[in-house]
Amino acid sequence: SVDSFVSMKIVRFAAKYAPNFAARFGYLGFSIFSFLTNLLLQIFVISIVPIMVLLKQPLLKAIWGSIIFGFRNFSSIFKLICLPFLIYLPMVLLKSYSAALAEKTFPEIVVYIIAASFILAAFVDCFIIICVSRFLMEKRQVSD
Repeated sequence: SVDSFVSMKIVRFAAKYAPNFAARFGYLGFSIFSFLTNLLLQIFVISIVPIMVLLKQPLLKAIWGSIIFGFRNFSSIFKLICLPFLIYLPMVLLKSYSAALAEKTFPEIVVYIIAASFILAAFVDCFIIICVSRFLMEKRQVSD
């Protein structure tokens, strides 16, 4: 049928050109794309917990309020979370190249990278939540 013919052509095209695309784009490009996507999504969901705690909103209202808060204060929240996320960027890149690092150094380096990544992520996430909570409290005081 026509559907199977078209799908076979797509599969052959992907098999022929995907390795070249992957080699050009590579792990670095994918890691940075993933990092930037995470950064943009965090702008809209980072204030869910502060809204639930400070404004005593239920979960669904907090999700909706966080999205609205993210749109209204996009540039401010972006500035608040961008620098801490940039501190975490080297860990993202190290995790993407952990297999190559393990081959060139020693295999246990992967464990050290993951442990350092968890510790740094905990501090960065706590710092970002505190900054967004303070920003939310200041916005609330100005509007009252």
